[in-house]
Amino acid sequence: MRFTLRALFALMIAGAALTSCNKDDDDDDSSPENYFMYDGKTYELTQGFIENYGEWEPGVYNLDLTLMSSGFTVNMTNGQIDEITGTGNALYFEMYTSDSTKLDNRTYTFDEMSTANGTFDIGFLGINFSIANQTGTQHVVTGGTVTVNKSGSTYTITWDLTDEGGKKVTGKFKKSLTLVNVDWKSPESKAEYRMFPVE
Repeated sequence: MRFTLRALFALMIAGAALTSCNKDDDDDDSSPENYFMYDGKTYELTQGFIENYGEWEPGVYNLDLTLMSSGFTVNMTNGQIDEITGTGNALYFEMYTSDSTKLDNRTYTFDEMSTANGTFDIGFLGINFSIANQTGTQHVVTGGTVTVNKSGSTYTITWDLTDEGGKKVTGKFKKSLTLVNVDWKSPESKAEYRMFPVE
């Protein structure tokens, strides 16, 4: 089941997901290695994907980065995503890089008007998002940076972001990422294939 997080954002009740992460989770003595922090709470991330949409313009490749918690199950066949099920937390970035198979080691800066190498023009986070019920809380990224460093098969990714309300989103992800080569034929058809498509 594919869904549009950006379109659903305005329909969600702002407090729905914020109350779903209980205080005990935030006060756990063992902090997760991979996480994002928002509004004083920490949300664990366990899996990551890069969706390769190919050459967006000469020398610029569009790689979508999605980081998710264990509450989501991603079903794949022959390297393609069939469906995503479950309820969990996620970060999404639409990024532009010079390499078709991996993210360049560099700092990417948010610029909603740019598709140049080293930028990302869309970003958002979902908290306690249920794919089946399409409920949860979403926040749109309006500024900030994402820093990527790949060594071997392991990515170390950190971010320092601001959302639409001026709140900070920080965190870190250090693991390998699953590369998905998306079969699409035009920019207009792209939204049909994106893991977390936007309008």
